[in-house]
Amino acid sequence: MDSTNRVLIVSDGVADEQPLIDAAVALGTPASAGGTLLRIAPPAWSPLAPLPRPLPRFPTGGDWQVLADASLAELDIQRQRHPLTLAAHQPAPWPREGLTALTRQLLTPPHGTLLIVRRPGAAPYRRVLVAIELSADRAADCLQLARRFAPAAELTVLHALPRQPDAADQACPPDQREAALDRLDALLDQAGLSPRQAFKIAECAHAPELILDKERELLADLLVIGGRTPSALRRLFYRGVMPQVLAQAGCDVLIAPAQPR
Repeated sequence: MDSTNRVLIVSDGVADEQPLIDAAVALGTPASAGGTLLRIAPPAWSPLAPLPRPLPRFPTGGDWQVLADASLAELDIQRQRHPLTLAAHQPAPWPREGLTALTRQLLTPPHGTLLIVRRPGAAPYRRVLVAIELSADRAADCLQLARRFAPAAELTVLHALPRQPDAADQACPPDQREAALDRLDALLDQAGLSPRQAFKIAECAHAPELILDKERELLADLLVIGGRTPSALRRLFYRGVMPQVLAQAGCDVLIAPAQPR
């Protein structure tokens, strides 16, 4: 089956897979044409094998295949064949770990667009928060992705500026904040959006804390964040931000494709 234009649903074989199928359909993806349901085999050290789940209801007329007991290596192969992957959020068995091994593998490039479904039934989305790193070469891609998957949603664009070490109240210098807002306007224009189509936030703060605070404050039902980038400094940024955001966000998280190295 040609999977280049199809949806990949990734499952641990235990969690309910129907919300992932339903989310793919609600987003207007090629799910009706078909896709692949990939059930990852349990770790070798797992004392209990999951009971086989019945198959979810696939869209009528779609050409779907099911790959059971798949390895993480097979996951990498399938992700390169599918432009969009959906997976459910999986709480780590030990909170300190933050993310499960499967989720960490999903974040490993190369990959296309990845949607982590934390709140079944949230799509179609109404309030979208886009976290932007201004130094990323393809930051505008996140905005285009947000509009593609949530064309009618209220859009908020956020950038976290570095904290000022000698500022007692952690307030941003006005000139830095205005410069960041101007750059957000430019990115919106680059993405084909009017600056008036989005509410913009630029604050001096620790990026994961600001993203999570605003996600809750705005009651966002979708958070969009960029994939890893070629620069070592930017990879460090995402390595610190993404695991914390994925572990603690209360809404679905859409991760833009990783930039080429």
